[in-house]
Amino acid sequence: KLAQRLAKVPEIYYIVQLTGPYSLGIAAYHRDREHFREFLARHFYGHPEILSVESNVNLKVYKITMHWREPA
Repeated sequence: KLAQRLAKVPEIYYIVQLTGPYSLGIAAYHRDREHFREFLARHFYGHPEILSVESNVNLKVYKITMHWREPA
């Protein structure tokens, strides 16, 4: 349910189910720090289905290619 809800959020461009200590990995675009703060408050903090949030901010991108497709 959570992944389906977050998939509707325009800022989010990447959602994956993970193994290990985290259930979901999410990547999103933000205009600035204030937009990022509002995004977290609106979509993550205070939602009972979310037990914890660990966020990171990219300081510099050295390479990005997002052409992966799930095999048929």
